[in-house]
Amino acid sequence: MINQNRGWGILALVIIVAFVLIVQGAVGAISGDPHFYKLHAWPMGVAVLLAAAVVYLVVRHFSKEPRRAMTEATKRVLTIWVFVLAVAGVVLLFVRLG
Repeated sequence: MINQNRGWGILALVIIVAFVLIVQGAVGAISGDPHFYKLHAWPMGVAVLLAAAVVYLVVRHFSKEPRRAMTEATKRVLTIWVFVLAVAGVVLLFVRLG
């Protein structure tokens, strides 16, 4: 039996890393301070919340398309990822790093 779940977890990780890098670059460009991102936690929180939203939309999109359907186990795992990312994003909005 071929495992149809391969690749979905790495997709979530790629989405997270992409949003962290995009937000880091945007915050650095807007603030003009290359160290702003290191001194404040809220940009990371925003990046993680955006990543959670995109992972949720990916799960929802592929759940509706029967030819690209995810297995129920994959949907559950990615839904857990969405929950964890959302909680982590909210926590990071209110926590000061360092």
